Amino acid sequence: PKKDNIKKIIVKSSTKSNVEGFKFKIAIGNADVDEKNITELLRGKKNLTYSKYQEIISLINQAIKEKANLLVLPECYVPFEWVPILSNICAKNQIALICGLEYYVTSENEHINNRVYNFTAVILPYEGKTYKYAHVEFHHKKYYSPHEKEEILANCQIPVEGNNYELYEWRGIYFTVYCCYELASIKDRAIFMNMIDLFVAVEWNKDINYYSNIIESLSRDLHCYCVQVNSSNYGDSRIVQPSCTEKMNIIKTKGGKNKTILVDEIDVKQLRDFQKRTNGGQKSDNNFKLTPPGFDHESPYKREFKTINIDLDRNKS
Repeated sequence: PKKDNIKKIIVKSSTKSNVEGFKFKIAIGNADVDEKNITELLRGKKNLTYSKYQEIISLINQAIKEKANLLVLPECYVPFEWVPILSNICAKNQIALICGLEYYVTSENEHINNRVYNFTAVILPYEGKTYKYAHVEFHHKKYYSPHEKEEILANCQIPVEGNNYELYEWRGIYFTVYCCYELASIKDRAIFMNMIDLFVAVEWNKDINYYSNIIESLSRDLHCYCVQVNSSNYGDSRIVQPSCTEKMNIIKTKGGKNKTILVDEIDVKQLRDFQKRTNGGQKSDNNFKLTPPGFDHESPYKREFKTINIDLDRNKS
C-alpha cells in the first residue's frame, strides 16, 4: 500500500470506557449467508423482509444479553439499508458490531450504474457527556476472489475494488478488519505487524483448509488474537490466540440450523505483558508461543500509552 492507503481511526469516549483489565468479550455469529439472496440482489431484487430483520436483531440481542463487547457477523450478511438502525442499537447498548454488508449495487438514478461494492461495517459505540453515540466506518473490500468476480460480471455488473485498510483504536484496544480474499495476500496481511492486539476477518468462503492455515499462521506471525467469522454452512468461525495447538482455538464452530452466537474472552493485558519480554523471558510462560523474529517488544508499551504510529514508509508498494 502507498502512504494514503492506511487510515487510523480513534474512537474516544468522555467516560472511562476501557475494558476492565483488557479482558474483552467477543461474540461470533453462527449464521449462514443465503447465496440465493446475493444472486437476486445482483439482479436488482433486495430481501428486506421482516424475518431477515428479526434474524439479525436476535443475534445482536443475544450478544447484548451475554454482555459482549463486540459481535462479529459474516461477509455479505447484513442489508446495507439497515446500518443506521443497527448503529442506534449499538449506541444505546454500547456494543460494537463488525458485519459484512450485502452488496451495494448502484442503480440508474445514480451517477454510475451497474457497479458493485463489497463493504464491511465497523460500528463502534462511545459515550458523550449527555448522550450515547456510535461511529460507523466502512471497510471497502480491496480484493475480490476470482469466483466472486466471475459471479458479479456474469450478472452484468462491475466489481469496484477498495484501496484502504484501517487501524482502529477503541476502548484501549488496537485492531484491524479484513474481508475474506484480502487474507490471501501475504504482503497485505503483514501490514499491521507490531500494531494490533486483534485481527478480525469476515468471510463467505468455501476454501476452509486454506483459510484455516492462514488464520492460524497469521495469529502467530503477528502475535495477536484473531477472529474469523464465516457463513455457518462452511464453518471454521473461530477465535484464535498465538498459543500451542491444544490452546490455540478459544472458539471454533460449524453448522447448525438455528442462528446463534458463541461468546468467549480474550485477555489483552496478558498478551501484552507476555510480549514485553524477550524470548528468553517468555520461555517460562506457556500461555502463548514465543514472539516471532523481528517482533518489537516496545510495541505493547506503545499501544498502552497510545503512541502507535503507522510506519508508512515500510509499507510502500
